[in-house]
Amino acid sequence: MQEFKEQVKQHKESLIPASTETIQKMLATVAITLNIDIPSDEALRAYITLLKKYPDDLVQKSGVKVMETHKWPRFPFPADFVQHIKQEHSDREYWHRWYKNQLATLREPVIRPLSDARANSGPRKISTLINKIEKK
Repeated sequence: MQEFKEQVKQHKESLIPASTETIQKMLATVAITLNIDIPSDEALRAYITLLKKYPDDLVQKSGVKVMETHKWPRFPFPADFVQHIKQEHSDREYWHRWYKNQLATLREPVIRPLSDARANSGPRKISTLINKIEKK
């Protein structure tokens, strides 16, 4: 069970949203590297809003991927950044939920309610069950 707790913790930490500062630095690095003008403040706010749900490491990864692949003399669109990290982020969310559900399953015993007839009949004897089977 401790292993599942550790996995839940690690996956949760891998999903912590990026800071505004990280996103701004990444966008500035992309603009400088590609020698393109950085978008207006209003546009930057839109980029930050769209990218802030992704963790720091994925935001930085998206910047590197865009610098490796971007070919046009304009600042990359938000989708140009997101396309490189969307699947990995989705995978992280999936595994976080999976480990969290497994941990919950380990913690909560499964208790199935008995029907009223069985609940009131008391303990069942194996000989009674054998007799019922033989009668059929």
